[in-house]
Amino acid sequence: MWKDVYPEQSWEEFSQQDCQIPLGRIGNTDEAAKVITFLVSDAASYVSGTAVNINGGLAGTL
Repeated sequence: MWKDVYPEQSWEEFSQQDCQIPLGRIGNTDEAAKVITFLVSDAASYVSGTAVNINGGLAGTL
């Protein structure tokens, strides 16, 4: 998707530019994969009815 908006930038350049994400960077796929792996594992067998935002703090909740 970044290539449609910034075709001249590599992923590395795009992901390190000044952004609005509170943690200051775009997340990596392995960071999301770790949360997903937990949710499908037996360690999360008692977890139900929750939303996990993997967004670096970008979207707040009320």
